[in-house]
Amino acid sequence: MKMKNMLIKLFLVLLISTIPGFSQQNIESLLNAVENEMSKLRQDKYDLLSPENFSNADEEYNKAKKEFEEGKDIRGIRERLEKAGRYLKVVNDIGKQGEILFKDVLQAREDALLAQAPEFAMTEFEEAEKKFLEASGRLEKGDLNGARSRAPKTEEAYRQAELRAIKESIIGSVRGLLNEAERRDVKNNAPITMNEAQLSYDEALVTLNSNRYAKSNARETANRAAYQARHAMYLDEIIEKLKKDNKNWEKLIRDFEDRLNKVANELGFEAEYDKGFAGPHENILLALKNLKEENNNLTNDLNQLQNENDELNQKIQQYEKTVVSELQQKKEREEKFKKIESIFTRDEAQVIQTEDHLVIRLYGLTFASGSAVIAPDQFMLLTKVMRALREFPKKKYMVAGHTDSQGNDSYNLNLSENRAAAVRAYLEANMNLSPEQFESIGYGESRPIASNDSPDGRRLNRRIEILINLESSGGDVGTE
Repeated sequence: MKMKNMLIKLFLVLLISTIPGFSQQNIESLLNAVENEMSKLRQDKYDLLSPENFSNADEEYNKAKKEFEEGKDIRGIRERLEKAGRYLKVVNDIGKQGEILFKDVLQAREDALLAQAPEFAMTEFEEAEKKFLEASGRLEKGDLNGARSRAPKTEEAYRQAELRAIKESIIGSVRGLLNEAERRDVKNNAPITMNEAQLSYDEALVTLNSNRYAKSNARETANRAAYQARHAMYLDEIIEKLKKDNKNWEKLIRDFEDRLNKVANELGFEAEYDKGFAGPHENILLALKNLKEENNNLTNDLNQLQNENDELNQKIQQYEKTVVSELQQKKEREEKFKKIESIFTRDEAQVIQTEDHLVIRLYGLTFASGSAVIAPDQFMLLTKVMRALREFPKKKYMVAGHTDSQGNDSYNLNLSENRAAAVRAYLEANMNLSPEQFESIGYGESRPIASNDSPDGRRLNRRIEILINLESSGGDVGTE
């Protein structure tokens, strides 16, 4: 109905354009009407379903626009726009048929784009596009049977491109590592580790072949394969050095002893190796066990103090409701805001206060390209985040993920959701708070805070935001 209304509006403009005295301003309005109609048809993918007619409309529109800019005769410009409008009406009529006829094809194409097939499976995707062009060409010529008969093969071509893209994005780099290890004949020195790498790679491949959407499990297995391949190549280098000089064996063992001794020293004792590694190893495990028990005791003490603190907070909250003025509450919030603001450096985060939220905009929390895995070097910044959240221990927290505009919209939305979920899971695991206090959401590229036209702007847009709902005490967290 919306498309029909737009077409009616367009043809009303075209009809008015036939009235004598039609002005330059009217021509500009007509150009805008045609441009808007073309934009809507592209959005509905009708340009794919009737490519020739859409191309003809686009050509007439561009010629009319150029002639208008050059100040040529209005009558000729109007005729071109009328012609473009007729082409667009045909595009709309064919598009309605194509939406039904190629429903599964269009969905398969969208899934292939989401998997970034143009990047990871360019040949397969281009072949699928060619088949789609042939099928839509049949539809455009009125050959419904010919179009219908080509639809299944076109859908299958897009599905193949999607699968290839998923495989390449997840296991393509692992295959490169395995090939490099084979070229260097690593299996000769590290056969066990190389076998583990190959088995993990095969497992990831089987997972994707059985369910292409089991990306998380496949990626985890592929990462394990990549680690073992790198591990095998490292072992190969070490073993080759040992073969060149038997003295290297002593250096290797002494180096291991020194490293193990640093751990022992941190735990409060000096390790001795005159009887091998078993003694120091058992002492280290015993010391770690004691530390773990001490940590459990401290956690219990902390929980008890937290319960006592909760009781005090309840009393304070009751007192605030009956005695403390709104001005005093505002002052206390401002003090907490300043305290939280002082936790972070300018490069790490910006703290923003609204009427009912406190927002920690994390510029310094970065991820590897296309990844939602939190690197160890980010743990210190997340520790600061936890310090900030403990200023509001009974509130609700929303973790929001944002990306820049580079790449596919659907892919960016999915990536932002995964990154937000990873940060939420980290905070839940380390803050000893109720999981109900945490939520996460991804906005993809839809909420930029800077221009995506510059590297600095894109860097600002790639961010994680922590929203503290200042009004919450048990209800849902809202978003801005």
